[in-house]
Amino acid sequence: MKLIKKKTRLTLNMRVPISYKLPDVQKPLTAELKKYNLELTNISWQEALYMPVNSLMIKNIMKVY
Repeated sequence: MKLIKKKTRLTLNMRVPISYKLPDVQKPLTAELKKYNLELTNISWQEALYMPVNSLMIKNIMKVY
């Protein structure tokens, strides 16, 4: 959270299920913030990256855990 010129900025870095799309997150969050006279701005969205369980990378990660 940063206070910049009498404004407060809160940054959220969220992880959501792979099936979620931007509107699935943005609409309810915007509605909830509106109740408190807050707004959601400058949202960025990176499409989900799915890797099969049997991929080499996932197998190696699972060995570590």
